[in-house]
Amino acid sequence: MADASTGTDTRGLALAAMMMAAVSWAVAFPMVTIALEVMTPLPLTAIRFVSAGFLAIGWVAWARPSFPHRRRIPRYLAAAFLGSAGYSVLNNMGQSTVSAGAASFISNIIPILTALIAWPVLGERLNRAGWAGCAIAFGGVSYVAVGQPGGLAFGAGAMFIFLASLSAALYFVVQKPLIEEDGALACTAWTLVFSGLFLLPWFPAALVEAGPAASRVHMSIAVLILLPTVVAYAGSIYALGKLPIAVTTALVYLVAPMAALFAFLFLGEVPTVATLVGGALAILGTVIVARWGKTA
Repeated sequence: MADASTGTDTRGLALAAMMMAAVSWAVAFPMVTIALEVMTPLPLTAIRFVSAGFLAIGWVAWARPSFPHRRRIPRYLAAAFLGSAGYSVLNNMGQSTVSAGAASFISNIIPILTALIAWPVLGERLNRAGWAGCAIAFGGVSYVAVGQPGGLAFGAGAMFIFLASLSAALYFVVQKPLIEEDGALACTAWTLVFSGLFLLPWFPAALVEAGPAASRVHMSIAVLILLPTVVAYAGSIYALGKLPIAVTTALVYLVAPMAALFAFLFLGEVPTVATLVGGALAILGTVIVARWGKTA
């Protein structure tokens, strides 16, 4: 009984951590839109991850976790690149022209892409319902995208959001073995440190761009550093270490409706009919894959 209770408590804590990460990611979309009023995509990513990297170094100095084994360093570098330079830079490029709400609904494709990548990498196969869910989700994302400038043409904002989602899906798959070997907190810290090192060359430009900005922009940058960068990383990495990857990524479908709400509250954005219909289809497809799409 004690073991069962402990297992239930651990699962509940992991689900709560992933929910916390989902809320943090949802807040990121309107905050990125605000920050992009004065900052360019790469320096914005740099100020987020270099600042978070310094916080991670402080935790490392205090907790003194073991340095990752050299055979795991390439995987850490890949995770850092995919999660920071890959996802965040591409997402920022996309949000330069795509509304925060629409960007969040396009990003809802992340669990589908993760499931497709996990098929050959982790052996998690999809059944007919899973493939149907993928088709519905991709159709929904396409419907959202056609209502944005440039549609899904290469170089358009919606395409950058899609590529950012692909990078995030790869990040989820690459990261999971590291959590199992080094633990959630240490994995978070080392990933943020390596991410900061990747982006350090663009940090001076970030300070130049952010320096004269209004307090509203400074607030958005602070939120981006603390919530989607530090809190979301820690929460999602802890959850990935305790839950099946399909469960953790399925919770990502909650990000889009929450992001649309935050975009309305912070930016006054009202989603278009195409965004709402396409977003609903994307969420429906994701739920089908998560609930009924995996083979036993």
